Amino acid sequence: MFPPSGSTGLIPPSHFQARPLSTLPRMAPTWLSDIPLVQPPGHQDVSERRLDTQRPQVTMWERDVSSDRQEPGRRGRSWGLEGSQALSQQAEVIVRQLQELRRLEEEVRLLRETSLQQKMRLEAQAMELEALARAEKAGRAEAEGLRAALAGAEVVRKNLEEGSQRELEEVQRLHQEQLSSLTQAHEE
Repeated sequence: MFPPSGSTGLIPPSHFQARPLSTLPRMAPTWLSDIPLVQPPGHQDVSERRLDTQRPQVTMWERDVSSDRQEPGRRGRSWGLEGSQALSQQAEVIVRQLQELRRLEEEVRLLRETSLQQKMRLEAQAMELEALARAEKAGRAEAEGLRAALAGAEVVRKNLEEGSQRELEEVQRLHQEQLSSLTQAHEE
């Protein structure tokens, strides 16, 4: 009998049958050390608990691997699904953490740029303030100079006024003397 057309490349049913697990011990990936440890179930007997306190904590993944060696037919497929789900969840967590890390790095970069711009702006404003302070100081000195000049001009004006007054009085006195001498001469 010929295979029906279009059925080339079909996978035989034997491909989907359970295969015995390797007897070699499996090594956990190095990044598994970053995953928090899972507490053992609460319904252990006392002897197992004593053993647990004497040995380091074992992750759930390592427990599944060790139990797979004991019951390869029963636990093989369920561990494969649980392990792949756990790995995919861990991969999703890692992807989210990487995205968050990239977002935070971008935020830090933007904050640094903003900080640098603000620093430059503050430095420019500080230079402007220094220039304004120098101009104000120069303005105050000029105002003091003008006040001193005004006071000097006022003194000169008073002196001139007093001098003019004396001269006027002197001219009037001389005029009066001349007038009185002319009047006296005329009377004689």
